[in-house]
Amino acid sequence: MCRLLEVSRSGFYKWRTNAAAAPGAAAVRRAGLDAAVAAAHEASDGVYGAPRILADLREKGRTVSRKTVAASLARQGLAVISPRSFAPATTVADLDAPPIPDLVKRRFDAGAINRVWTSDITYLRTGEGWLYLCAMGIRGGSSAGPSRTICTPI
Repeated sequence: MCRLLEVSRSGFYKWRTNAAAAPGAAAVRRAGLDAAVAAAHEASDGVYGAPRILADLREKGRTVSRKTVAASLARQGLAVISPRSFAPATTVADLDAPPIPDLVKRRFDAGAINRVWTSDITYLRTGEGWLYLCAMGIRGGSSAGPSRTICTPI
């Protein structure tokens, strides 16, 4: 059989002895790392790559390099899935409605305070769901006086 496979007899017997032996310390360490990397990848819904998984592992007290985590991901065939960008449908246009007049006519400095108000809404995706942030500003007048920030939940 050794002649057919073109291997030496001593090499065959060494391979057979090593195959029956228990896995070494490096193999055990690698298996534990692979399990931890797979768990972190699964917990992130497949979004986290090597840098973020490395940060998670370091928070848990594991000492490992980014390249080792990347090698573990590659060895297991785990790939990062980029989430699709979110574009919320904020306006349902009514094409038959008359256009809304621009009362400010793009002159945001009205010369007096409390005459022109502006606002903007932004959507923030978090691990717990969507948050909506509305910022409002009063335009015009002087900004030399004291200012204050008011946080009011909507």
